Amino acid sequence: MTDLHHFTNSNELKNIIKISKERQLKIIPIYCRYCDYKDLAYSRFQMLPRNKKPLSDWQNKDLFYHEIGKEIVQLIQNDY
Repeated sequence: MTDLHHFTNSNELKNIIKISKERQLKIIPIYCRYCDYKDLAYSRFQMLPRNKKPLSDWQNKDLFYHEIGKEIVQLIQNDY
């Protein structure tokens, strides 16, 4: 089993989602590798980057992080 599988099926993730509802915590999943996330517990949150190109596909990792940072600022400014 992969670490992702353990995490997505863990009580830890369920608790994070519960806390996000209770305290208006913002959850922003970052798309690092190709995976089928549509049926996972966090699929209802806005995944970044919006173009769905995972970190593993970016030649320039710094550009990836720069784009993620810009998108997070946009989400915060738009009140998610």
